[in-house]
Amino acid sequence: MNRILIQESHRIGPNIYRLTNPSVLEHIHQVLGKSMGEELKCCLVNKGLFNGVIKDLKESELTVELLDEVASETTNIELFVGLSRPPTCQKILEHGTTLGVSSFHFTRTKLGEKSFIDSKLFKEKRYEKYLKLGLSQSDGFFQLPDFKLSSHWAPTDIEGEQKFVLDPFSSKTFSDVKINFKKKITLAIGPERGWHPQEVEEMVEHGFQGINLGPSKLRVELATYCALSQLELLRPKTY
Repeated sequence: MNRILIQESHRIGPNIYRLTNPSVLEHIHQVLGKSMGEELKCCLVNKGLFNGVIKDLKESELTVELLDEVASETTNIELFVGLSRPPTCQKILEHGTTLGVSSFHFTRTKLGEKSFIDSKLFKEKRYEKYLKLGLSQSDGFFQLPDFKLSSHWAPTDIEGEQKFVLDPFSSKTFSDVKINFKKKITLAIGPERGWHPQEVEEMVEHGFQGINLGPSKLRVELATYCALSQLELLRPKTY
């Protein structure tokens, strides 16, 4: 946990916030070993990154004041993922958020297991737990990603000019294409059994470019991290 997540609902005064989340308090007491008057790195969700100071700290309650705002990063990366096993989806949500994904869209596919859409992960917004975990691990991003789940999709539903699909049969890599990081980037990643050839063909017909990550066959979550890391390597840095 690189930053303590704070939401507007925690506000109790001008720049003053009170948190009672047990896992956050356990982290502050047992991992960070913080005490009253010490500084904390904070993320005010969807607002910005801040340095904060502990005004009061009890066993079950933290009061923190946000001080100066610090530099942050923003991206516009939409991850379009074929539904996979719930543990795989959890990893993609958490670590994808840490790596700067701004929007997740999970969908059924031809070769994917149809029942995955009924996972408890997607009930009552339980997936938000993993988005928040990922955001707390990031030290540069402050926006909680959007989330969408669908049972049907078509390549025509995906808007934008910069659309890529992971395809082991493509001869192109990310370094072979010109990417404008100021515009939205859509990255399509297949489920555990991959995309059906017809799905890839349809995506290419509607503006997607096939991208090859390398010779190895990767798990869905590893392919996700690999693709996001390659994009990060190419992204112009502002920090």
